[in-house]
Formats: sequence, structure tokens, C-alpha cells
Amino acid sequence: MAIEDSNETSNWNILPSLILNEIFSYLEYKDKLQASSTCKQWRIALHQTNQVPDVHFQIRKFDEDKVIKSNYIAQCIARKVKNITISFDSISAHCVQLLANILEELSTNVKVQKLVLNPSHCLFQKDQAFIQRHLVKRLLELVDTSDALETLSLGCSEQLFQSSVLLLDQLVKRHRNSLKCLMLATLRDDPDHYELPNLDVSLMGSFVNLQMCSIDYDYMSDKFLQSLSECSQMTRLVIHVHGILDNHPGTTEYAWNNVRQNNPHLKVRLNLVHAFEAVGMFHVTILKRAMPLSHLRVFFCEHLNTDAFNLLRDYADLESLWWVDSSVSDSTNSDILLDNYINLNPLVIAAWRLKKLKELVFLGYKCFVDDVVAMMRLRKFQRLELAYHDICSDVHSTYSMKTVLSEAKSCIEKGEAWRPRRFKDLHPVLQNPDMGDSDEYILPIVQADMNV
Repeated sequence: MAIEDSNETSNWNILPSLILNEIFSYLEYKDKLQASSTCKQWRIALHQTNQVPDVHFQIRKFDEDKVIKSNYIAQCIARKVKNITISFDSISAHCVQLLANILEELSTNVKVQKLVLNPSHCLFQKDQAFIQRHLVKRLLELVDTSDALETLSLGCSEQLFQSSVLLLDQLVKRHRNSLKCLMLATLRDDPDHYELPNLDVSLMGSFVNLQMCSIDYDYMSDKFLQSLSECSQMTRLVIHVHGILDNHPGTTEYAWNNVRQNNPHLKVRLNLVHAFEAVGMFHVTILKRAMPLSHLRVFFCEHLNTDAFNLLRDYADLESLWWVDSSVSDSTNSDILLDNYINLNPLVIAAWRLKKLKELVFLGYKCFVDDVVAMMRLRKFQRLELAYHDICSDVHSTYSMKTVLSEAKSCIEKGEAWRPRRFKDLHPVLQNPDMGDSDEYILPIVQADMNV
């Protein structure tokens, strides 16, 4: 047997590419990335595969390392990656420019199946001309180049949605058989004044395999629901409400029943965002008994519609209920006290009647301590969020905050991690509307609605 010279060292960087590629084939992608930092030869091996799994680009102005890394990865694998998520700081002109660079690299990739954009704010720090030339143009090229696009999400961007007519037309031409998820709903910078592209929502019925879509309520109508009835695999419809136009046609029970009949697994997520006028009437104008409502979220609408709460008990499929407004630290502020119900707190009724309710987030409004204890005992929540200073008592209260904390501790021991949130731990915009940006709170929540 030959004895290896003790002075001879193994030279891993000259391994035959066939062997190196075989080694890499056994590694997870994150381990491949780490291994590729060893030397140039190993870095080349990382990008010799024909397909690359999911890649998440993160472009934040405060994290230069991730920006550099995203640029490098985009240049190396832009033509091989299949599923792309891009999270970026949209109020940084530099980050928006980097987004444009990445989209340009991706625009010639025939393998792209999924593109999800996650901006940090609803508006970009670039004018509409730049967005048209460098973002929308690349998106259209990507849609045209891809062999079989399955998912496209604009991340609630109001400015990208302005080109939704062109995008939808191109998607119908190229991907009517492959598209499964199309997210077009927006967050509006000014919910009282905004432009509405002349979007032909009947085209939604062209996507024979459509499973998820999102849209602003401005486009909701029986015509739109009829187009969804032509699909048969819909599982999620996300609706964003900013306001209700005077001439809005609304929807009918018949249309909703028709959609449910053709899509028995469909669930609706309804998000009201800065809908200051609509929040007081949505239970009459928007909610329908035939609507398969699974999520209702009300963000910063500055009104507690208890009539709507009383109707929610009839939505047996409701899984998530959020009612969120900016709060105040002074617990004596009784003008928003939840006391305008006749018998029982409608939140308690919801916890009792809604067997599928898993999430309850109720911030910015007062709630009696007895009602909090009742909700905790009636329902095993996966997520329960209440502010400590919003839980109040009076001379008629049976329980105290000590009871609530004891019950919370018991929940934690059972694996239901919840505790009344201290004022200082709330998001700044929840503490005071002038202290934070509501986009930063809302966007991660509604963008998660768009995850496949």
C-alpha cells in the first residue's frame, strides 16, 4: 500500500467538476451558498446547475451586505432561478434602482414560475415615468419570456397597479393555462382620491387553473364573481376596501352562491384599510351571507362598528378577526369604551359562536376585564392580541388584571403564547398615529395573505 507523503496537502479547489457537482447535489441551497464562499472553483460550481430553487432577494438601505449579496446572486443565477421573492425598501431611490436592476436580469429567464414583490411602503421613491420604463417594462418582458408563470404578486403597490391592464392582457395571452395566483390588490396612499385603471375583471375567468387572487373592492361586482365562477379551483380571494364609490354596483347573494357552488373550497379575506366611511356601512353594503368569509381585518378606520360585530356570529367559517387602530396610553379615555352593546360583548359572542376562530387581534379600543377572561376560556386562540392598558374594570367587574395575567400564564403553559401587550411594546403607529407609518404595520400582514 502506498503511503501518502505527509508533506503533501489535499488541494480541494482542483477537484474535478463532475465530483464537485455531485457533492453539491446532496446539499441544501443554503449550505451550497456557504460552501461556495470557499474558493472561486466552488463558487462556479454553485451556478452550474440548470435549476435553482426559491431565492429571496432582500434590498434594504440599512443592510449594505444583503444588498451586495442580492446583486451578486442576481447576476449569477438570474437565468436559472424559478421562484423569486424580492423584499425592498420602496422609499429609498437607491433600493428601487437595485430592484430595477434585478428585474432586468430576470426578464430573460424562461424558467420563472413565481415572482413576488414585497415593497416596504405603498409608494415608491421614484416617479411614474421611471416605474414605467424600468419596472413595468421589465415585468412585461418577464411575463412574455416565461414559459409557464404560476404566481405574480405586485405586493400591494399602487403605482405598479396602474399598469395592471397591460399586465393582465399579457398574462391572458401567455399564461392562461399555468397561472395559479394573481395578486393585484393595493394599499392606497390617499384612500379618498386615487385613479382606477379600466381593468377588465372578466378576464380572470380566462385562467383555468386560478387558485388565488386579490383585488380592490372597487372592481367587485357580479360580473367579476361570474368570471371567478368559470374557475373551479379557487381557494382564496383577498379583497381590499379603501372606500365605496357612489355608483358602485355591489354584489348579490346569487352571485356569491354561484361562486361557492363552483369553488367549494373558496375562502374570502376582507381587509378594510383607512376606510373611514366604508367601515360604518360595510356590514350592509359589502358583507353577504353567502360570502365564504374566513378573515376580516380592519386597519386604522377610526370607528368600531358593533353592528358588524353582531353580524359576524353568522359567519361560521371565520378564522381570523382583527380590529386595529392607534391607541392611547391613558386608560381613562372612555369615549371609545366598548360599552354600546345591550347584553354581551360581541367579541365574547364571537369567541363562543365561531368554532373556527383562531386569531383575535383587538387593539386601540377598550375591553372589560370580565370579557377578556370569558374570551380566553371560551376559545383556544392561536393568536390573541390585546393591549394591557385597554383592559379595564369597574365596580361591577368580577375579575381583575391579576386574573388575566394568571390565565395568560396558563395559556403559555398550554402552548398558547399570549400576554397583554404593554404600551411600549406596541408598534409606534399603534401608540400614536404621528409616531409611525401605518404601511410598515399593515403591509407585512396583507402581503402574507398573498403567500401561496
